Amino acid sequence: MRSRITLPLVSFLLITSAVACTSKEPPKVAEVSTQRAPRQSRASGPSISAEIGALPEAAVQTAFKAVMPAVSECLREGRRSIYFLAGMLQAEIRVAQDGRARWVHAKRSTFGHRATEKCILDALGAQQWPRPVGGQNGIATQHFEIDTSERPPVSWSPDQIGKEGAKLEQAIDECRKQAGSAALSLTMYIDVDGKPMAAGGASSEAQGREGIDCAVEAAMQRVYNSPGSYPAKVSLQRP
Repeated sequence: MRSRITLPLVSFLLITSAVACTSKEPPKVAEVSTQRAPRQSRASGPSISAEIGALPEAAVQTAFKAVMPAVSECLREGRRSIYFLAGMLQAEIRVAQDGRARWVHAKRSTFGHRATEKCILDALGAQQWPRPVGGQNGIATQHFEIDTSERPPVSWSPDQIGKEGAKLEQAIDECRKQAGSAALSLTMYIDVDGKPMAAGGASSEAQGREGIDCAVEAAMQRVYNSPGSYPAKVSLQRP
């Protein structure tokens, strides 16, 4: 069972300050979720530690607040190459007993910029987290969302990218299967000449991280339909 917390206004103001130098639209931190621990039995006998324990919610908020400057720097850096970079990213962090991140992965993302996604995930992975209570591991999820004050790219559906679309879907499926992920998504920006500007993605399971890199590489090697006089953005979900 998950509980939902909204970060206090002070966190949003800190984020605004962190990105105000180069971005008119700061990232919005939408929610933090932590996994509740199962109830402990009071019966006599040896204690049994569950696989998933609870993460103290206030401490999780503090940890996310501490990592926000690094996240903002990731977004600033990403906008140096994709000036209208925008979208959302839902990160999941599995926390070990010592408070270190065992792994971090993107469960959902529409950023379309793998370098920015990795930068944010690395920042979350380097953060010290509260120790799980009542279990060997704890799970926290964070939803990031940013807008752009620039003219956004043209929104495309997968069938608009042209004949290479079917080939790309096949390549993504192969990447997904090799990585052992049940689902894999890819988002990319396509320039006016049909060449990809950047791509990124997400996977339903942590083991799908390598599948994302594989899919991004496959996407960047192709040429698609031209969107006309302004770049386009498109997302594909497999399966």
